[in-house]
Amino acid sequence: MAQLDLMSAFRRRNWTKKSMVTAWLMRRVVSNERQEAGIMMIVVSVLVFTGALVAALTTIAMMVAPQWRRILHLATGHIEPAFTPLATLVVAERRIAVRRWAAGSPAPSLVRRRVAA
Repeated sequence: MAQLDLMSAFRRRNWTKKSMVTAWLMRRVVSNERQEAGIMMIVVSVLVFTGALVAALTTIAMMVAPQWRRILHLATGHIEPAFTPLATLVVAERRIAVRRWAAGSPAPSLVRRRVAA
């Protein structure tokens, strides 16, 4: 029934059978172009988001890879000792003072003064 309505509409406009086929083909081509444009947009979107995902995962992997042992150690519940650089410096200076005292020699600046005199 719908086909007869379509044909009668073409006859009312005095179109021939050839123009009816041409009109049908044009509608198909336009709809195919729209479908192709939609498919291309989907493909481009998938590629862009895939690239962003790969970049994000690569960045995360580069940040985690050097510290993976430390991360696993902390994740298993081991507490990391506190970092106190001044305490380390104090211990080192005490060692130096003890070595100087044990050597029984005066401070290096006094030795240089005596040699220069």
